[in-house]
Amino acid sequence: MTPHDEADYLGGNALVVDEPGMPWVLRVPEGWSVDTSGANDGALVARADQAETLDFNPNLTLLTAALPEGFTRMTVEEVLADQHQVDAYYHQEMTGYRLIDLAVQHMGLTPEPAVYRLAMYTTAEGVPVTMAQFISRADGQESTLTVTWATADAHWIGNSQAIAYCLERKIRP
Repeated sequence: MTPHDEADYLGGNALVVDEPGMPWVLRVPEGWSVDTSGANDGALVARADQAETLDFNPNLTLLTAALPEGFTRMTVEEVLADQHQVDAYYHQEMTGYRLIDLAVQHMGLTPEPAVYRLAMYTTAEGVPVTMAQFISRADGQESTLTVTWATADAHWIGNSQAIAYCLERKIRP
């Protein structure tokens, strides 16, 4: 995916969210609302203003948390192993959960290794959805970007990739 492709996916006029409490600059498509009230706690939430299929609004969360002192499971291979355990939890907690892909990819404009999960499940309201997650451990933090959309809106696979690739890690002083 080229920078031109990313701009197309994000609508060319992406909303840039640069919150002081977050280690990432997030770009979301035009026509999205962003809740920054949790930024100091490492959480951003955004959603499309317009619903798509089955009246579902595509949405995302970006979560960042400090890893415990002395935590050593930082390699992408270790993140992948940990995410297999998370996947077992998702099977128990999410109705109709089906894993499509769990592999190593990259996220960010300065690409860093991340675990990519693509999965489907059914919401409490009965809407079949697809979720793309990107999980990275770097700079003493774990960051997880989750983008969710109605499964019928398959174009969101590319949109979710563009959002993940357009994340910009801030330089720490």
